[in-house]
Amino acid sequence: MTTTTLPNLAGVIKTTDIYKKMKFDYVAWAKTAQILREHAPGWQFCLDKSTSEEGISSYIFQAPDGTGFLMGYFEHIDTNVKTTLFPFAITDNANRPLQKISSVNFQNSHRRCLCACACFTFGLAYELWAQIEIDEAKQVTPEPKKGISRTPTKPKQEPEPVESIEDKDYGKPIA
Repeated sequence: MTTTTLPNLAGVIKTTDIYKKMKFDYVAWAKTAQILREHAPGWQFCLDKSTSEEGISSYIFQAPDGTGFLMGYFEHIDTNVKTTLFPFAITDNANRPLQKISSVNFQNSHRRCLCACACFTFGLAYELWAQIEIDEAKQVTPEPKKGISRTPTKPKQEPEPVESIEDKDYGKPIA
């Protein structure tokens, strides 16, 4: 029996992957797809199909209040392992559920479901959903010191900056 391990993609996104939309940080769905191809090879995003009582098949599930939702999951192309279904409401840009769903609403929700399901399944960009600062952003690289300094002669002595070696009398060079 072949076992398939889910990739752990927590911490994969970088600050350069993030853009701001109003007051929220996002990773574009296309960048999410690219990260998945790179860090979760073999896993593809899928939508489950619903079937109505009339036998009509659709990717949109109907909620009791008449609104719709998607059921996303990932499947491994080599092992056919499927992850847990992830429900995702079809909403407008203000996150309100829609009674009348257009093709644009479906398209946008499909992409949002991809991102949310990648977080749920693999931990991808969990930092944004949990509003945790990206590790890379917390690390401050000190500015390298420019110029040269005289070698300290005592412990814990601060180096004394000098303009150039030629300007100081350091004795005669070894021939």
